[in-house]
Amino acid sequence: MFLRRGALGGGAVLAAAGADFVLGAPASAVKAPSVAVTSSMGPTFPDSRLRETRVLWQARTDRRLVALTFDDGPQPDYTEGVIEVLRRYRVRATFNLVGRRIVAHPDLVGRELADRHELGNHTWRHANLPLESPARVREELQRTHDLIERLTGRPPRTLRPPYGNLSGDALKAAAELGYDVVGWSVKFHEDLFDAAGNAAYVAAHLAPGSVILAHDTGNRSRLQDLLALPALIEAARRQDYEFVTVSELLSA
Repeated sequence: MFLRRGALGGGAVLAAAGADFVLGAPASAVKAPSVAVTSSMGPTFPDSRLRETRVLWQARTDRRLVALTFDDGPQPDYTEGVIEVLRRYRVRATFNLVGRRIVAHPDLVGRELADRHELGNHTWRHANLPLESPARVREELQRTHDLIERLTGRPPRTLRPPYGNLSGDALKAAAELGYDVVGWSVKFHEDLFDAAGNAAYVAAHLAPGSVILAHDTGNRSRLQDLLALPALIEAARRQDYEFVTVSELLSA
């Protein structure tokens, strides 16, 4: 889906549909809808050029590529375990980081960078963006953006909104920061399956271009994501899938 940058001022969502929307799609929804929004530019872009923000559930590609993404970290124990499994299997993933947790655990961010994982913006305090004011939306994204850039020397290029929830204000801020907004097409169901069940479920719902949602922090049910990782990676590779970062998936 392509959204014109700067076209969603004033809280409008999807051509003034008047409602917020949720990015996360069920595993069976293997193709995202295509929606184009066009309008004249607002004051953010004085050059009056139209720009685009991509909103991705699943990439359109015939190549057997999938992106593994982890939300809500970094946090000791779970994040460390995920990094170790990914290193053992030589898999690169995308970690969507919460700003205040970066402050608490910058060493884990350094480990993610050392293994060439991608870092995405997941707001400063895991805010539900449609419930926030325009100023707070911008603050949530900008603070985490600036911190990641300061730590890594380069800005993040993707936004995973908490809970998959978006608003016009969030889309406008994402556009101004140059982000692609990334949802998911298949996810771990930590409260439904054990580790083996989660690995089997996700592997059975993969398709070329899938974006997989997992977590590297949270309550004890989230431990299923870490425990399921080896079996998922092995099952995906038996199906000839290759794991790439979100940006690599977008470029494909």
